[in-house]
Amino acid sequence: MHLEATVTREDLVKLFAELLPLTVRFGGGDHYVSFRDPEDVELLPGEGLRLASKAKVVWPVLGIAVPIAVHRVTVRLRPEVTSEAKAARPSEPYAGRLLFRLAIEHADFAMVPDSVDISLTERINAELEKHPIDLSWGFARMLSCAVKLPAALVPLDALGLEVTSGEIAVSKDALRMTVALRSEVIRTDSPQA
Repeated sequence: MHLEATVTREDLVKLFAELLPLTVRFGGGDHYVSFRDPEDVELLPGEGLRLASKAKVVWPVLGIAVPIAVHRVTVRLRPEVTSEAKAARPSEPYAGRLLFRLAIEHADFAMVPDSVDISLTERINAELEKHPIDLSWGFARMLSCAVKLPAALVPLDALGLEVTSGEIAVSKDALRMTVALRSEVIRTDSPQA
């Protein structure tokens, strides 16, 4: 059994309009990027999505938090399905998560030359690598469940659903997630006929 969810580009545009303004803290509370005014959302087939917006970066210099205005920042979010290795613990349930990896592609910092833009972008991405942001959804845990059946259905008790895998695909029009489920009918111990 498979379950598929589709998020269109239009859905993402609306979502980012609601999410921003948003501040992402990393490397301690004194390092952060504040995103505002989304300008564009683009789906990159096979890769992820790109968001362009205005921003502000706060980066400590000599112990002083220095805000730097950013005319335009382009961020890439790369989705991937991850799981703890089930092979190491076959008795454990599948622990799939949908994870979004965040990286800044380009930032146009106010009043600095392009070479500084590139250097600052590399430093921010290095901090994001060292201090990853957990943009993830534990879909396997959330979607695996036992649905209680009505008592009138003798000798049935519940319908169990267990997520066994998940996949994410990005096209030019949408982000699609497919989840495989295993179903099991749970019966009562003492059937009444």
